[in-house]
Amino acid sequence: MNLRKRYRQIAALAFAAFLTGCGNDIPSVPEDSGMEGTGNVTLSLNIALSESGIGAKTRAPFPDSDDLTFEGPVSDYEKLRTLRVVIVHAGEEKTGVVEHNRMVLVEPSTGAILNDDLRFKVSSGERKHIYLFANEAAVSYDFSSIAEGELFPKTEVESIRLSRKSNASLVDNSASSVEKSFIPMSEMFEIDVPVPESPVDFFRTEHLFVTRSAIKFSFHFSVAEDYPSEGVSVTGIKLYGLADECYYLPRNTMYDPGKYAVSGNPSGGRFITAFETPADTPFSDYMFAPVSPIEIKPGMEATLSPYVYFPESKQDGQKHFRLSVALDNGTELLTPRDLTLDEIPRNTHVKINIEMKSTDAKASVTLLPYTGISLEPDFGL
Repeated sequence: MNLRKRYRQIAALAFAAFLTGCGNDIPSVPEDSGMEGTGNVTLSLNIALSESGIGAKTRAPFPDSDDLTFEGPVSDYEKLRTLRVVIVHAGEEKTGVVEHNRMVLVEPSTGAILNDDLRFKVSSGERKHIYLFANEAAVSYDFSSIAEGELFPKTEVESIRLSRKSNASLVDNSASSVEKSFIPMSEMFEIDVPVPESPVDFFRTEHLFVTRSAIKFSFHFSVAEDYPSEGVSVTGIKLYGLADECYYLPRNTMYDPGKYAVSGNPSGGRFITAFETPADTPFSDYMFAPVSPIEIKPGMEATLSPYVYFPESKQDGQKHFRLSVALDNGTELLTPRDLTLDEIPRNTHVKINIEMKSTDAKASVTLLPYTGISLEPDFGL
């Protein structure tokens, strides 16, 4: 399968309903099920982040292969700390009214859910919109103000943007950072809840996921054995043309397999084939500076992996992202040049490989979406 212009996106949040009973037993109907009307359905949710499996490997960008790997999170800040589940009526009678708004706390290092059994009693015979807001502390919006029984502020919420200051990052979790933040994540799904026709119908299973709303970069230097030793060091790497803003919720994002299809990838992986960014977003540059200069020596390899994150970015198709490498002697190893890349979707680690030969230097790009650990609910389920 040709995977050019496709990006892998990890299905990072699975919802699984738990049926009561065991073996071939049929679940009993809840006492307050409302059998005389449309009936209420108990939606019991088990949240799990897919595991990273075999781990990250360096690959050429967009390989023509189905054997693709995902990269695990490098810190707890790339995992879930909080998850807010907002369920909204989307039927004719109560369309747009909030049915549930619940905050779930998670221990990121273990994936343990701390305060909830994730059982939702919902009305049947209608469509639901399920909004998932993860690590919301990194977002400038009060999601707790979304009141059950009131209209959901759809336009307002779906227009929320994540913004960085010009020439700065969206989230800075580098070693020198004083205030570290959990990476924001989100998604929205539409599901149908039919009227129950048998006892088993009062319990439903839905498989959903969340997506990290940011991108990150790392840089790997590979120096040829015959590279002249000039006693110079890398003092900075500059990227040109990164977006300053993106939507918090994915906007017009397309997946392959489709958003509601089952992924055949062991980690639940999907490709992001299209996404939308704000039309009026400004662009600016960013200078990655190592804690100490990287001395260039023949035969050496070195990696710069700053824990800084940015909005997803898209150029207009006529431009590409550019890169330059500054040396301590005042010159540039690479003058600003185009990378063969014009869009970077959320949930992506951009690995830039800088190869230095005796005659020239060049840069190549590998895109790797990353995954998380499993969450472990422990409520006697």
